[in-house]
Amino acid sequence: SSSGQDRLGSYGEVFKVLDVQNSKLLIVKKQKKTGSRCSSLRNEQQVLQLLMASELFPRVTSMNQSGAAEYFMMDCFGRNL
Repeated sequence: SSSGQDRLGSYGEVFKVLDVQNSKLLIVKKQKKTGSRCSSLRNEQQVLQLLMASELFPRVTSMNQSGAAEYFMMDCFGRNL
């Protein structure tokens, strides 16, 4: 569950949200689905999953599709993610 949205950046849509269950700030990145099998959002999510072992990179918490959009949620590391 999340509440409060601050739109950030120019990458598709990027939102800073608050997980109301644990008061943790998260980032949601959302992009319209493309006909391409490998969208830039999916590529970014795959790279971040490889880097998650390091505490220097945000942890991807979920990846999903809904209607005409795909999105993933990750830890918020500050203003510039």
